[in-house]
Amino acid sequence: MVPYSLNGGRPQRVWFDRVAMAYDAPEDEAGLKRSVELVDKEIDKLKALGLPSSKIGVAGMSMGGCLALHVGYGMGRHAGTLGLVASLSTFLPKDSCLDALVARSLSAPLFMAHGRDDCMIQLPWAEATYKRLQSAGIAAKELLIFPGVQHELCAEEVKQLQDFVLQNLSGAK
Repeated sequence: MVPYSLNGGRPQRVWFDRVAMAYDAPEDEAGLKRSVELVDKEIDKLKALGLPSSKIGVAGMSMGGCLALHVGYGMGRHAGTLGLVASLSTFLPKDSCLDALVARSLSAPLFMAHGRDDCMIQLPWAEATYKRLQSAGIAAKELLIFPGVQHELCAEEVKQLQDFVLQNLSGAK
C-alpha cells in the first residue's frame, strides 16, 4: 500500500504516487524505483529458472504501463534485454526520468495502445509519449488507437497484444 495523493494521501494499491493526473505533473521517481525493483526481482526469479531475458516481456495498463516502460527501457536492471514491452492506456510525464535513460536500452519491441475515448489518460498524452519513445529509437510500429474505448481494454486490443507476444516471445530469436 502506498499513500496516493490523488486519493487524499490515503494508502492505496498503486505502483507509485501521482500528485496530479496531468502530462506536466512531476514523476514519483522514488516510487518508480521501488516498483521497478519489485518487477526486477520477479524477472530475476524467471532467469534463475533458466528462462532467457529474450523470452521475458513486461506489460501493463495505466500505471502498470508506465512501470513496464521504466522496467523495459529505463531504470530496470533488465532494461534493454527483454523480449518485449507492452504499454496500454498510459503515458510518461513530460519530464520523465526515462527520457535520459532510454538511449541505453533499445532492443525490446514496443506494443502501445490507447482508447480514443479514455477520459482518465488523455490521448494526446499517450501520443506525445509514443513520439518521444519513437524519437529515442524504440521499435514501436505504431500507437494503436481504439475508437469507442475508454480507460479499459477491448477484445481487438487483447487479440493484437496476444499476436505481438506470440510473435516476439515464441520461436527462435
